[in-house]
Amino acid sequence: MPNKPRQPDPIGVAKRKSTSARRVAKGRSCSCGENRPLALIPGSTPLICTECSRKEKDQCIFDKHHPAGRNNHSFTVPILANDHRAILSDAQQNWPQSTIRNSKRSPLIRIAACVRGAYDTIIYFLNKIRDVLNNLLLWIPETLEKLDKFLELHLGSQWWTRFDFLNFNDQETEHDNA
Repeated sequence: MPNKPRQPDPIGVAKRKSTSARRVAKGRSCSCGENRPLALIPGSTPLICTECSRKEKDQCIFDKHHPAGRNNHSFTVPILANDHRAILSDAQQNWPQSTIRNSKRSPLIRIAACVRGAYDTIIYFLNKIRDVLNNLLLWIPETLEKLDKFLELHLGSQWWTRFDFLNFNDQETEHDNA
């Protein structure tokens, strides 16, 4: 059994990206900065993304995504419209067409669609969480590392011995003995 995540059909992915890029002219973007062709509305002047278009019309910017596909399960998840179009609906295009369509209503295909949909949706949310963590937390260790270099440059290679505000060795020792 393979342990690696499935790889999408590279030819199909390239074809869909090329087609959507031609519809909106490659390199163009919405005024908000959105530049993923699948999130942009072809033929709009000026070019606009789905979310900005909905904001202008005072509509909801979330779509109800069917992770298993509409033909397989009625369960939906609210997803930002641009991400729904550019990420999750596109991911479903990599599934076997017989699974997304399930024209015979096979319960086994329905189960397969639920697993595929759960996988794609979990990966989507993990990437969102990674973005949040990068923005909220990753700057902290980077700043501490820069501060350490600054203090070392100005106060010496063991700058912390000149101050009694941090003594990790004593704290670890006290904690270990408890």
